Amino acid sequence: MKTNILFEIHILNPVFRDALIVSTIWKFPFLPRVGESVYPAVWINDFDLSILDKILTSDGKVNLSNSGYSPKDWLHDICVESSRVRFLTYNIDKQNKPIISICLDNND
Repeated sequence: MKTNILFEIHILNPVFRDALIVSTIWKFPFLPRVGESVYPAVWINDFDLSILDKILTSDGKVNLSNSGYSPKDWLHDICVESSRVRFLTYNIDKQNKPIISICLDNND
């Protein structure tokens, strides 16, 4: 029996005011481990690009405007840099369904 589990992906990067948070359904038969990378293709199509400008720092806005990339391509590149799993947490929502929160940060 296949279960779709809600993932909240929190991406930490200096271009964001706070963590960029994306909710997505995890569609893989495994969970990432601490230290592994989660490629942005897993979640990027679930992110609402219309809020990007609201969550960027002033440096992030300058970086985006000087990049020459579309916002989605720029976000993809930024999040490749911040794809390492820092930690995971397991929770239950109000409907008693599992939610897994995963925090990603830079690969340094």
